[in-house]
Amino acid sequence: MHSHTLILEVMLALHAAGEVPFRASDVYRVLQQRSAPYKEMSVRTSIYSQTLTLKGGELIALQRIGRGTYQVADPDAAHAALQAAQQSG
Repeated sequence: MHSHTLILEVMLALHAAGEVPFRASDVYRVLQQRSAPYKEMSVRTSIYSQTLTLKGGELIALQRIGRGTYQVADPDAAHAALQAAQQSG
């Protein structure tokens, strides 16, 4: 099971900044700025699957808005799940 905690953190930051919907390239750009160890193809694959898995096994749904654009389906629930995953280790 792969953890998408950092990817979700970036998506929620983009959401908070009003950059919704976002593209996989937007998420990857922010990850690169943070020097995160992600390859572009793995970020794209994670987003295109429209489901992220956090450390505790929590599934976060993404919603496809248009061609190549996505948003977190329930940002409030995703934020709560992210906080729980970060606190659990």
